[in-house]
Amino acid sequence: MREYLTFIFVAFVLIIVGDVTRTKGFSKLTIKRQVNKEAIVEGEEFRITTIIENKKLLPISYLMIDEEIPVNLPRVSTGNSPTLLKGVLHYTSKYSVLWFERIKIIHTNQGIKRGIYFINNINISIGDIFGFSSISTNLEDYVQILVYPRTVDFEQFHFESTNIQGDNIIKRWIYKDPLYIKGIREYNVEDRMKDIHWKSSLKMDKLMVKDYDYTSDREVIFIIDVQCGDPYWTYIMRENIDNAIKIAASISKETISAGIATGMWTNAQVIGFTNDYNEQVQPSLNSFQSIMELSARMDYSPRKKFHIFLKDRVQEFNNTSTYIVITSYLNNESQNILAKLKRVGVLIKIIDVSTNGTVPTILGIEKLNYKGEYNELI
Repeated sequence: MREYLTFIFVAFVLIIVGDVTRTKGFSKLTIKRQVNKEAIVEGEEFRITTIIENKKLLPISYLMIDEEIPVNLPRVSTGNSPTLLKGVLHYTSKYSVLWFERIKIIHTNQGIKRGIYFINNINISIGDIFGFSSISTNLEDYVQILVYPRTVDFEQFHFESTNIQGDNIIKRWIYKDPLYIKGIREYNVEDRMKDIHWKSSLKMDKLMVKDYDYTSDREVIFIIDVQCGDPYWTYIMRENIDNAIKIAASISKETISAGIATGMWTNAQVIGFTNDYNEQVQPSLNSFQSIMELSARMDYSPRKKFHIFLKDRVQEFNNTSTYIVITSYLNNESQNILAKLKRVGVLIKIIDVSTNGTVPTILGIEKLNYKGEYNELI
């Protein structure tokens, strides 16, 4: 009888201890995450440090953490394979934490694709020392990661045009359009026929062309149109939009390095914790960081139709900027507005990123068809 009572007493004590361990486990327990970089480029790695701190005398023998990680920010190497649920990776880890102990766990992740990502939900489970039962709670620990588009030398882009090689046209758009003539030089195959200086050519008995230079007064503004069809909310072509953003970011790097004030506009939704992020970057020699951030924050969904976007901004167009519209679709309304702007002296160019070069040509506006990167075509 005594042995039986002793057994009951010991079991009762163990149940009480287990219950206290479980129910008091969340008391004075903190779990938070830190990242070593809040902005990275596609393909770059970053570290997430999870800090677990038990600030009480009672140890935690069983602590399970289920972290939700966006599918485009996977861990580089881990012995624990994630579970994919509803497009989100779930990484599960188990720990035991002593009294007044602080644990740091560091994982390396990689940004696979351009965008803005929020790492937030952590599901925490604490069990008793015997593993009989557990209780769970959800912790919202927000971490924001910006993944910038990968930029390349813009001469790596393959553009198709009806006249000369695409990258030479890009250079002319940026450097040579309505800019001043600094002299006369001998003709080469990359020059336009309209730049031939006939009087000097006759005098020297060989073709001579006007030699242009550029001025810092000329600005470049990239306009990223993410509308891919009508109605605008039903056509989402992610690859075309990503190509448009990569092209704009890459050429922006070139123009700013060359001392040309550069800006960016878009009709895309701009994603952030709040709704106060601007959909434009004003032309500047120090705008590259802002252009890259806007490039990361751009969603694939239009905020408004492109022709309405143009109407809203028609008063902002000026004759001292070159506007490069990068799009995969232009409806009649958009074409008419761009044509009117061209007629009043606004310098507009178009880069067509549609799959088959289907963006219509507008009279008087040069258009290039994007065909990919040369290193991808080999």
